[in-house]
Amino acid sequence: MKTLALDIGNTRTKAALFDDEGQMSLVDRWQQACYDRAIVCASGPLPEGLPQGALVLGPDTRVPIGVSYRRSTLGPDRLAAACGAWALAERQNCIVVDAGTCITADLVQNSTYVGGAILPGIDMSLAALHNLTARLPLVSPEGVDLSATAGTTTEASITLGVVASTAGAVRALVQRYEQGCGPCQLWLTGGDALRLAEWLNDGWHPFRIVDNLVFHGLYEITKFNEEYCI
Repeated sequence: MKTLALDIGNTRTKAALFDDEGQMSLVDRWQQACYDRAIVCASGPLPEGLPQGALVLGPDTRVPIGVSYRRSTLGPDRLAAACGAWALAERQNCIVVDAGTCITADLVQNSTYVGGAILPGIDMSLAALHNLTARLPLVSPEGVDLSATAGTTTEASITLGVVASTAGAVRALVQRYEQGCGPCQLWLTGGDALRLAEWLNDGWHPFRIVDNLVFHGLYEITKFNEEYCI
C-alpha cells in the first residue's frame, strides 16, 4: 500500500511517497502521485486542496507511542519526528534534535514522548543579535573557525558565540535527559542538522543524521492507525 505524507510548514509544503515496502522517495508534485492513503502534518492552518480522506495529525490522532505532553499545545512535526526516531531506534530510548527555524530537543523514554526544549535556531540567533542591537552586523555561520580559542573580530565573535551557545545547549539538554533515563540514541534532523553536526562532531556522543525524520514518523502513524482500525 502506497502512502503519501505531506509536511506543511509555514513557508512551503514537502511531500514524500512510501512504497509497499516502506521505502521513501521525495515528491515534487504530490498532486500527480499515485497513492492509496495519505497523512498530513501542518504547522499552521490547513490549506485547501488536501488529499480526500487524508489523516490529519492532530491532538486526537492515535500515535504508536505514549504522550505525556499536553497534546493541544504540541507541534505535530515534533510528535511525528519523535515517532520516526522511536521506530528507527527499534523502540529504544532516544533524543531527537530538530535543527530548523527553531531547534527542538525532545525525549522519548520507555516508548513515551516525554517532552523537550525549544531554543532559537542558528539563523534566528544571528538575526536577533543584528536586529535587536544598534551596531552588530548580520553575519553568516559559514566558514566558522572551530579551532579558534576566541574571536578576533566582531563577526568572528558573533559566530563563535552562536556556535558555543547552540552546541552547548544541545549538549546540556542531552546530558540532562540521560541523567534522568540513562543512555539514549541521539538523532539529528532538520535543515541545519549538518551544520550542527559539524559543531558536535568531536566524539562527545554518537549520533545519527536522518533527513526528513518527520516523514518517517508520519508513515509509522499511518501504519498504526490502519492496524488499529482492522
